[in-house]
Amino acid sequence: MKSQGWFCLGKNCFINLQEDEAVNMVEGFSSEEPRLKLPPFFSVFCLRRNFSVKSRFVPLLFFVFLLLPPLSVKSFAQDAEAGAAVEGITTVMQGSYRINFAVRDGDFVWKDADYQLQEKTWRYLYGEKRYNTYDPQVYNQLKLDIKSHLNDELSVYAKIVVDPWSFVGKSTKVTIPSWYGTTDGDDPVQIQLKYWSNTGYTYPEIIRSQKGDSFALPEIKVIDGTSRSQSVYGNFGSYTHRIDIPELETDLEFKPMRKLGFELKEDEYTFNFFLYAEEDMGLYSDDPLGLVNNHINWEQSPWLDMWVPGSNYTSTGWENGLWKQDLFLKNSEGKWLTLLRGMKLQADFLNSYLDFMVAAPLGLWDDYDTVNNVPLALRYKSYLTDVLSL
Repeated sequence: MKSQGWFCLGKNCFINLQEDEAVNMVEGFSSEEPRLKLPPFFSVFCLRRNFSVKSRFVPLLFFVFLLLPPLSVKSFAQDAEAGAAVEGITTVMQGSYRINFAVRDGDFVWKDADYQLQEKTWRYLYGEKRYNTYDPQVYNQLKLDIKSHLNDELSVYAKIVVDPWSFVGKSTKVTIPSWYGTTDGDDPVQIQLKYWSNTGYTYPEIIRSQKGDSFALPEIKVIDGTSRSQSVYGNFGSYTHRIDIPELETDLEFKPMRKLGFELKEDEYTFNFFLYAEEDMGLYSDDPLGLVNNHINWEQSPWLDMWVPGSNYTSTGWENGLWKQDLFLKNSEGKWLTLLRGMKLQADFLNSYLDFMVAAPLGLWDDYDTVNNVPLALRYKSYLTDVLSL
């Protein structure tokens, strides 16, 4: 049988036998159409399950949960919730897992996902699949949200995600010469390749040479931690300016942490100190401030912006620095992969309201001790009367 959709065992999952037909697998599940329409040569199996556990013995319950068959998960979670009245520290754990693989042209595929394939970019005109470009969303994932209430006011929280975007790597920075044919271009370029596991390739980006030429680094295949050699042409000399990127070793890292911090909550104020946080931790405000999470839905939060300093190129001259947003640095769920670290205070007292936040962005390939910029926002609002505020 050649499936044109997906087969999925779990919540909100369907088997799609024909392009215009979706069959509900379990009574009471949603009947909306699957997000993806896959071609006939691509069949997918996906198992997903959500769970919620509240207990002082969360680690033990979690390992027991993994041993249970999927059909018994719902009743298990309900029983755990019903028996969760405990004294002292209470830990709540919620999460989901996803097991996903595919068969494509007779080959077994267990990892193939890239959010930017959903966007209308140059691939729609010049890519391998052109207007049929889409994100296959073939990946496996374990997601855990954990929150421990140490007392009535203080809690510790964490979010752990193990998926292809948790496994990244980068090469050392190297300086390579440039060429015009066989002639030395006298314009060296410094590069550092960045690898992510969801595609098995390096991340495409644009780099500049000392004289100011632009080189668009393509996606380079990485095999056993080593990138393949690649020649890339720049804009100078009618695209005859070339760099030859050698094979480079990438140092692989495991970065599963998405949230880690503590929250102190009193009647008058809430204070968060976080070592890791996602963009939703950013400051929200009903005032027209620039450094808030009020933005167009497809844009990233301004708290995640990176500063690119100005440079004095020997041929093109000085170019000012700018704030950069990488609109494609997302996982297949549309979650931004740049994180935050810092603190946030919200206070409500004496007819006044105070918002304060300071946080530095942490890029997917950044070392934790690397700081690009440290934005700060402070907002004070006082209600002078029922209709007038300052």
